[in-house]
Amino acid sequence: RLADLFPKRSVKDTSMVRKASLEKASKQWLKYKESADKAISEGNYELSESVLFAALTEAQDYFKETDFQYLYTLEKLVQSLWFLGRFDEAIEHCQKLVDIHEKNVNEVESVSRLSYTINLAMVYHAAREYSLSDACYDKATNQGIEIFGGSHVIVEKIMGLHADLLDKAGMQEKLTSLGTIPKVITTSDWLPSEVLRMIKDSLGQEVVQQQPSSGSGGSDSPALRSAPPSLRQNGSPFKLPPSSTDI
Repeated sequence: RLADLFPKRSVKDTSMVRKASLEKASKQWLKYKESADKAISEGNYELSESVLFAALTEAQDYFKETDFQYLYTLEKLVQSLWFLGRFDEAIEHCQKLVDIHEKNVNEVESVSRLSYTINLAMVYHAAREYSLSDACYDKATNQGIEIFGGSHVIVEKIMGLHADLLDKAGMQEKLTSLGTIPKVITTSDWLPSEVLRMIKDSLGQEVVQQQPSSGSGGSDSPALRSAPPSLRQNGSPFKLPPSSTDI
């Protein structure tokens, strides 16, 4: 009988097989991550994009959409596509990140949702999808104010990029209402979630919940001191290097 040839596995056996498969997948994913991180650090985005597509297949098969492995793979894939100038593909994956974070608000970090919303706005911006970008910048501004307060450098960055979009789109009435000088978008404006998380953590929860003073985000602020050197040239965590190119 077939039942004799293929006996049913107990729940315990099935659980053990599942655990072994997950451990194997985790190890394989970690290898992909290490290769992709190395390629990104070297600016080899063609290689990182290739590795991350393989990592995404692994993540989709074995991890939940809110698991670190899946979210990290998507984020770094979007980052690679951004620097390769493949904005249409980047939009698809970045939209997934935003959707996951909007759908699972209680399971994910609000600062990560902010990062992905800013980046989605920028990808739409670069792809000249002006109305979609405009809506994302509005969302990102509101989220940024909730987390950092209205006068923080992060919010100023979002508003400056938004002003550039409005200027390019010819939306002069809204640009005037925004009251912010346009900041031309460049490839180096990309904002990884780990950078935003580091800045938020350096401020401390008590400061984050309060409206920052006019000196917040200045050259002596904790957030600025903890930001990577490339993000704090001339006292500004978002001053771009001379090699940056306009999009």
